[in-house]
Amino acid sequence: MDGVVAAYRFPYLLASDSLVFKQDSGFYEHFYSKLTPYKHYVPFKRDLSDLIERLQWAKENDDRAREIVSEARKFVEANLMPQHIYCYHMALFKVIALYILLLFLNFFM
Repeated sequence: MDGVVAAYRFPYLLASDSLVFKQDSGFYEHFYSKLTPYKHYVPFKRDLSDLIERLQWAKENDDRAREIVSEARKFVEANLMPQHIYCYHMALFKVIALYILLLFLNFFM
């Protein structure tokens, strides 16, 4: 569950070979847009009003839950290994550098 930031541990949870439940949240990390509810994790409402229902669903759908666990693990291996994170940061830093260069050029021209 969220506190005041996105939980940095989320990739580790997805890779843990356990079923992950994720609270709806305004906080996010760069890879969240690539995740699909009920494919990579089981979602539940921010106010927790459906958490018991989601837990019951998981208990009653063991085969489906195992598929979600497997897909989450595959997602991590394809997108969140150290080399992927380094690549993401490199691309991000290049964009930031470009913006700084443009600001610099606009300031002095």
